[in-house]
Amino acid sequence: MENTTEQTETVTAPPTNSSIELAIVKGQESGIIRCIDTGLEIAPDLTFEQWFELLGWIRWARHKLTIGLADAIAYGNMRFGMEKVNDSLEQLEFDLPMVKAAITINSIPPELRYPELSADHYVELARAELSKKEKAKWAKTAAELKLTPTQLRLSMAEGEVVDTAAARQLSTGVITIPGIRQEFDVWMHRVGGIEGVRKMDYDTKQEIFEELEPLMLFAIKLEEELSGAAEAISE
Repeated sequence: MENTTEQTETVTAPPTNSSIELAIVKGQESGIIRCIDTGLEIAPDLTFEQWFELLGWIRWARHKLTIGLADAIAYGNMRFGMEKVNDSLEQLEFDLPMVKAAITINSIPPELRYPELSADHYVELARAELSKKEKAKWAKTAAELKLTPTQLRLSMAEGEVVDTAAARQLSTGVITIPGIRQEFDVWMHRVGGIEGVRKMDYDTKQEIFEELEPLMLFAIKLEEELSGAAEAISE
């Protein structure tokens, strides 16, 4: 008789650089899938149903991976301690923005989660200076009305639901200077700061300089503008 157990994925923690093995438990076939650096190794006896479940898992990963990381971090903190969790995240070289988003998501109570909401929705809820009751209301509203994360943020700020057209007017979608600075800080951390750059070859350092030069020149001109304004004020 065919086993109709719902799909589950069991992951055995591997040493660094080894594959991660998943098992789709549906039917009698092995359902073994290995995640390796170059893609997936799929058992040759996979049934159509198991293959279909695999597609569903890939879809889930695309849309919910940061939320999954949040749950994994929460579990790790509770079971193994925050120090081991942080060491593991650093060892596996997770992107800092993704880790920060996952940690932010963990500040949202489980009862405020809805299938229709993404990691970005939860980040917006966490950042909003509202009571838990208000956040619960907006989480439900966002799920029911299928608000985008931007709509949710602007609606919470306005105190009423902002439609798509109004959201486009209120949000330019242009990256902010603090956003640029954050990305730069993440890159600096990844390469080891100026000491890490000094160890790079000449061509790489030249390329980095050419990319940063427009920002440097802009900052110099802005400094001149600020100095002139300050002198005018003091006179």
